Amino acid sequence: MPFPIFTVALLVGGQGRRLGGLDKSALIVDGRSIRDRQIAEARFVTPHVMAVSSSTVVPGDIGIPCVTDYVAGGGALGGLVTALTEAPTDVVVVVACDMPFVTGAFLHWLASRLGGAGSGMAGAVMADVVMPSDGAGSHPLCAAYHTRAAVPLGDAVRSGVRRVQDALSRLTVLTVGPEDYATFDPDGRLLLNVNTPRDYHAALNKDP
Repeated sequence: MPFPIFTVALLVGGQGRRLGGLDKSALIVDGRSIRDRQIAEARFVTPHVMAVSSSTVVPGDIGIPCVTDYVAGGGALGGLVTALTEAPTDVVVVVACDMPFVTGAFLHWLASRLGGAGSGMAGAVMADVVMPSDGAGSHPLCAAYHTRAAVPLGDAVRSGVRRVQDALSRLTVLTVGPEDYATFDPDGRLLLNVNTPRDYHAALNKDP
């Protein structure tokens, strides 16, 4: 495969209120924590892997650089701005800490679709964001961003915006649907988020 130059930024350290305050990234799926699975998949496709913690308590030694979100009270949007500011590359694939089934191949594909990723891939577009969607909606926290998006997204945070989806109106977004990434999602679980006990049960029982 062409090897685009991009960073994978894992948003970790948030507490799952609907899971009794558990650290979602530490949940075990198929014998490994979600965080460890994501790091392994990311390392398969890029040497640039980092974590952004939304907590003042940065996770212990997880084998990759980890920075604390410096946008106080900014939520996931603040973490995204931090990732785009701190990343050493122009293209950043952001991944939420509660997605156990994202693969390196899929992250590589998202980065390759974003113009300027350096892959020369046919079909790459000049957009600020390449964002997947499925039957559950859009997934702005499993998407490829150009770092030029840091400025308008930072402006959004400072103006009081907290939902990533609300801030995307300031950007050029390419949305890709299930038909576009079907090769990477044979069992329909690629973009599963573990937000609730029911979601976790689905992850453990291979129930999309």
